[in-house]
Amino acid sequence: MKYLGIENNRDAFDFKFEGKDTSKVKPVLDTFFEKCGYKNLGFTYNKNTYEKGNRTTRLLLGAFVTYHKMDVLFLEEENLTLRLLKASSGMSGGIIGMNQAKSEYTIISNQLNDYFENESFI
Repeated sequence: MKYLGIENNRDAFDFKFEGKDTSKVKPVLDTFFEKCGYKNLGFTYNKNTYEKGNRTTRLLLGAFVTYHKMDVLFLEEENLTLRLLKASSGMSGGIIGMNQAKSEYTIISNQLNDYFENESFI
C-alpha cells in the first residue's frame, strides 16, 4: 500500500492511500495515536474513535484539563481514504478550550501526515 498524501477539506483532513487494505493501516493508526497519548475507544463499522484526557474532569474544571476526541472514518471507494474529524468541539473549556481543540486537531493532522509519509506499507 502506498500513501498518496493529505487533502484539507473544509471541516476534515483526508489521508489518501493507493489500495483498499485497511488491515495494514489500522495498526499503524493505533500506534500513532497511542504515541500521542490517545486511547482507542473502539472500531465500529467504518470508524475508529480516539480520546485523550478525561471528559468529566474537563466539564468540571474547564480549559485547565486536557480533553480531545478524534474520529477516523475509513472510506473505501477506488482507494482507501482516512478522514480525520474532531469529535469534540472543546466547548466544555469555553473559548480557550475551543482554541485548544482546534490547535490539537491541526497538530495531529500534520503529525499524522508526517507519520504516514515515513511509514512503509507493504
